[in-house]
Amino acid sequence: MDYLKAYIAGPMRGIVDYNRTEFFKAASKLEDKHIYKVVNPCDSDSESGLTDAELNTSEGLRIVMARDLTDICSCDIMYMLNGWEKSEGARIEHSLATMLNMTIIYQ
Repeated sequence: MDYLKAYIAGPMRGIVDYNRTEFFKAASKLEDKHIYKVVNPCDSDSESGLTDAELNTSEGLRIVMARDLTDICSCDIMYMLNGWEKSEGARIEHSLATMLNMTIIYQ
């Protein structure tokens, strides 16, 4: 079966535990449909080896945004978490998805 790649975008900085609970709930919801392979930036952050403190530095943000924008380019859809409009990073990700004419699903 061919899966659709789904990228999860939403607010992280300034939210308790970087909003990981909502990202993981969304990933589980999408995976339960058995048609999506989920790209969760929380998983990517964990795999990067960067600490939470490092993620919030200018250098950390450069690293994760470069990675995330590259990941989005390989996805079919974007799943936007509530509150994405207040997140500078999620707005950038949404703009890229719009430019690429991706399907965007809102929580």
